[in-house]
Amino acid sequence: MKYRAAWFLCLMLVGWVGCRSGPEELESRYADLVAADDDGARGRGWIPRFVPASARDIIERHNIETNEIWLTFRKDEKELGGIADRCEEIPAAEVLWPARVPDWWPETLRGEGGGGEARLLRCSVPHKMGGVRFRRVGYMSLSASGDQVWYWETSPAS
Repeated sequence: MKYRAAWFLCLMLVGWVGCRSGPEELESRYADLVAADDDGARGRGWIPRFVPASARDIIERHNIETNEIWLTFRKDEKELGGIADRCEEIPAAEVLWPARVPDWWPETLRGEGGGGEARLLRCSVPHKMGGVRFRRVGYMSLSASGDQVWYWETSPAS
């Protein structure tokens, strides 16, 4: 009986460790916003609701432990969607740059680059978790041509 209990505890420990060692960061790629919606990415909060309908070539990465988000997509140059309603242009000195970034993240948005020629914006982003509604701050870089967007939400403690 003691051996049975020991085996059971050992199996439970192995199972618990196996569950804990799963990936903390998940990345998804979508051809367009319709595909992202079909997968539920906006519903889960990884892609903000204000992303315009013309969004395409979407790459989204998030950390399930810290809730950090890194997102890039292309859009029609003139279409802002809800971006104008949720975001305000700010100087590079006010940006909370991400401490860690995916390998596809541009050098100009790694803090030292200062954003390059892009427009930098701070966004108020509504979220809902466990029935509780709250707002987070996100940052966005719009390319000079207006067709490439980089967006991130970072945790100050990360």
